[in-house]
Amino acid sequence: TDQTTTPMSFSVSFDASLLSRFKPILYDLQTGTYQNLKDNPSYSYASTQGTTYSFRLLIGDNTNPTVAVTYPNGGEQLTVGTSTTITWTSSDASGILSQDVYYSLDGISYTLIGTVNGAVHSMAWTPASGSGTARIKVVARDSVLNEAQSISSSAFDIGYTITSSAGANGSISPLGATTVPYNRSQSYTISPATHYHVADVLVDGSSVGAVTGHTFDNVTSNHSISATFTIDTYQLGVSAGAGGSITAPSSSPVTVNYGAATTISASPSAHYHFVNWTVTSGSASIADPNASSTTVTLTAGDAAVRANFAIDSYQLTVQAVNGTVTTPPGSPVAVDYGVPTAIAASANAQDRK
Repeated sequence: TDQTTTPMSFSVSFDASLLSRFKPILYDLQTGTYQNLKDNPSYSYASTQGTTYSFRLLIGDNTNPTVAVTYPNGGEQLTVGTSTTITWTSSDASGILSQDVYYSLDGISYTLIGTVNGAVHSMAWTPASGSGTARIKVVARDSVLNEAQSISSSAFDIGYTITSSAGANGSISPLGATTVPYNRSQSYTISPATHYHVADVLVDGSSVGAVTGHTFDNVTSNHSISATFTIDTYQLGVSAGAGGSITAPSSSPVTVNYGAATTISASPSAHYHFVNWTVTSGSASIADPNASSTTVTLTAGDAAVRANFAIDSYQLTVQAVNGTVTTPPGSPVAVDYGVPTAIAASANAQDRK
């Protein structure tokens, strides 16, 4: 069935001597509404047919409660997205009814964080925005709605987080999560390990190149920075002298890592033989210079090596019967493959006709 709602009102009067010393408060048990009857003795409500309404009259003193913010109370560093605990003190002879907690980013306008009932003196809060002029305000209310407030003594800072990381064979400083005060700057130093260099640096996921330092200016949001490193490399040139060729590496110059042993091999041409390896430029360490296949290691920059060959040689013996060999002057004599060698002889006198 339909129920009719009727506007209702009533007034409460008090002795003047009572009002001079106490504050009467009407508490509507249906709506949870409080009204100061000293300032407004008439109370209005909506009455529904068949419903019983109950009210409570609270009589208390005119003394405001005491309240004081203790944290953050000025000078503290908070971080966006990180929970902190706001604390304060409050008291009242008639008891604390409720307390409203607010924050301000500019010290002028305040936003409600939440309300606690009774003698509670802390509240968790996770700041969502940064500020260099933030403050907290707590409004304490006693059982008869006397109010008092406290504001942070001075501004505190709400900063942002920069998260840094470094790959193997290098470092970044500072490392990890760093809280940067609002609108301030933060610099990073990137250092590769010995014989390594910076491969790339990512700032907020985008490459800024192989830099060794980066500065975030006027920080007003969260950021990230990460660095990766790679080993130093050099150019190794491998060549062959006359009479042979290089079989490893397949091309020259070739890029090699610092300290890595690189295989080098040479093959002589027909009728030639391998002699040795020599360093023609830079600094290189050859494991066995006399072996046609060996390894070479670079540790001080680019370098070049060469394979050396020599033509095959033989022993030529020249003899004379009833005469003397005049060319070559000695026997046996070494002669190169395929090279004509002059020989001459002279007969003995008694054998000449």
